[in-house]
Amino acid sequence: MNLKGKKIVVVGAGRSGIAVSRFCAQKGACVQLNDRRNFGEFEGPWADLKNLGIDLKGGGHLSEELANADLIVLSPGVPGSLPEFTRAKNNNVPIMGELELASRFNRAPLIAVTGTNGKSTTTTLVHHLLQAGGKKAGMAGNIGIPLIELVETRENYEVIVIEVSSFQLETIEKLHPVIALILNISEDHLDRYSSFEDYWRAKTRILMNQTREDYLVFNKEDKIVSDMIVSAQGISIPFSSEAELTQGIYYKGSQIVYNRADHLLERYDLSDVKLKGLHNIENMMAAIVAARIFSVSPQDIQKGLNSFVGLEHRLEWVREHNGVSYYNDSKATNVHAVIMSLRGFQDHEVLLIAGGYDKGGSYETLKPWLKKKVKRLFLVGKAQKKMKLAFEGVVPTECVETIDRALKEAQPHSRRGDSVVLSPACASFDQFKNFEERGRFFKECVCHLQ
Repeated sequence: MNLKGKKIVVVGAGRSGIAVSRFCAQKGACVQLNDRRNFGEFEGPWADLKNLGIDLKGGGHLSEELANADLIVLSPGVPGSLPEFTRAKNNNVPIMGELELASRFNRAPLIAVTGTNGKSTTTTLVHHLLQAGGKKAGMAGNIGIPLIELVETRENYEVIVIEVSSFQLETIEKLHPVIALILNISEDHLDRYSSFEDYWRAKTRILMNQTREDYLVFNKEDKIVSDMIVSAQGISIPFSSEAELTQGIYYKGSQIVYNRADHLLERYDLSDVKLKGLHNIENMMAAIVAARIFSVSPQDIQKGLNSFVGLEHRLEWVREHNGVSYYNDSKATNVHAVIMSLRGFQDHEVLLIAGGYDKGGSYETLKPWLKKKVKRLFLVGKAQKKMKLAFEGVVPTECVETIDRALKEAQPHSRRGDSVVLSPACASFDQFKNFEERGRFFKECVCHLQ
């Protein structure tokens, strides 16, 4: 793909937009970086971009400039359905995302991880296991590192693991993962998609360029995943946390058992593994299969599982205070993520802090898990009224304004052996910049408890 002399409009001045702008300019393109925000309001790397001859345009997406571009590159947070992009498409202007553009220049095999929950943990774990096996592996995508940054380094990676969101998959055309991991699918991002079907159809695009020589690793217990892979071309390898599989990988007792296609049986012991929760066992199963396909030995995988400490804000143990454990699960921004976290606790031992910015989904499927696992619920943020109505009569509930207030209110109700868990089922944008800031605030408050 030759970018020299091309007029390229990059939309969205986040990390991926900046990386794309720099890459295209270095390839000789005439680049405009376009953002709804005013560049004058921000400090950052924009001055460096100007030195590369990149035109910075703030304050909105100009239809005329978009219509006259040779290529438009969208950041993941920018919906391609906006009218200005529809008009550009009608003028035959190609539109793609950073991931697709990067894939045109990438030479390393790709392992792509998607799903509603567990993507970041699984992506990081696959990368960790590959490195434990001595592979020169890169990691990029929705995890916070644009793939184009890795392409730009010209490192000779043996394999690159990428986390891919539904937003990123909307704009792919030729992206070709040799292994696709689909972890789970549940309601999410209904503030962006008009229906749940539109959301999961975006997820299926991860399979669109796979061939019979490629691999698909999928959650057999997730009916939506099973339905969406019916037409998959790759070699399918299921994982299950509920049933023993004659072919595939499953969880039994304190072990993960991999029943391979060549009838060899591999066992992975979980007694020294630091990741907790059934959802993390599912993540581990998917990661093990990906690592084995790339010839990482069972011994190296076991060492990698034992040494992996997990990610911040994913059911992260923070502190024990007066016999009560505190967990930061700020990344749990939807109902399914909260359910998966609650499943790892004993019955009626959880004091749950939830709420924030509502993403438009239903809370119905959370009810039985609240009834089974939660002794008291504390609701914060803009979603608290909707959530209180949804959980009426299910569990004792208090509405409070903030997380720090919820922690104080939880103290008189907690007993030795209980767990106080921040697992919001909502986005953070009503009170915080992102889930990371919310999680760090929670941890800071927990550390100051008297």
